[in-house]
Amino acid sequence: MKLLLIAALAIGALARIEDWSSLDESSLPRSIDDQVFRPGREYQFIYNGQMTTGIPGSSRQHSASRIQTLVTLAFKGPNQVVVRLSNIRFGKLNREIPNPRNMLPLTAYEEVPVEEQLKATLEKPVKFSYTGGLVHDVVFERTEMPWSSNIKRGVLNLLQVNLKEHRRVDTSEEQRLSNIVRSEETDASFFRSMEETLEGECETVYTINRQPSRRYSSGPVLNVTKTINFERCNKRPQIKYNFRFSDPCPTCESKYNEDEKFLKSSTIAKYNISGTRDSFLIESARI
Repeated sequence: MKLLLIAALAIGALARIEDWSSLDESSLPRSIDDQVFRPGREYQFIYNGQMTTGIPGSSRQHSASRIQTLVTLAFKGPNQVVVRLSNIRFGKLNREIPNPRNMLPLTAYEEVPVEEQLKATLEKPVKFSYTGGLVHDVVFERTEMPWSSNIKRGVLNLLQVNLKEHRRVDTSEEQRLSNIVRSEETDASFFRSMEETLEGECETVYTINRQPSRRYSSGPVLNVTKTINFERCNKRPQIKYNFRFSDPCPTCESKYNEDEKFLKSSTIAKYNISGTRDSFLIESARI
């Protein structure tokens, strides 16, 4: 059984979206010229998430869940941000999906009504600090539920992009090659760092290039690709199915260490970012 998660965040910054529920990240209006996140401003994003399960290559039946919501980021100070979810919609389906890696529109799903109590829980604000593109010191309300906080953590995960190369772990040769590639005109580089994300504290590889914006006329953007290497983690959540480990067996052959791997998975995130590495605004993100 394979589990596939897709999430996308795209800006409709300070735009009044009359029918946002029918929009996707390729058609969002943009009504501001900000190149960086500014204190005292609010920015709105459309968040789309999809989770599908099935057997790779042979499944004729998939189970999938879908979420779409409007995300508002309120920058209260240089590093203090409050995030709120609103206009929350859920969907479900059980049928064959030709390409589970593609985000299906919400109209392809059976919409699930959101109870008022659950809606109120999801709409509770979350405070966090945002320094150099890193999310830290996340504060939930005391009455926050675990399932609701996990949805919000998924949104925050899309905001984390380490442009200032915090905890860089490149070898000296890798740093030398990266310095050769990098220039003021292209702002291209690659590096490895240890990064704490929703998936755990793992080695993360960044590739950064500056290119003209395809969507907006706001000037060039940084195209950032972030890849998490799950083979090199200081800590990582693990899930196992179908085995029982509670009974001791000194004579049993050692199992489930190297020959029986944990769930094989990977995470690749892609960002379009305006501004510079020091001050920027995320235009879109996709995991």
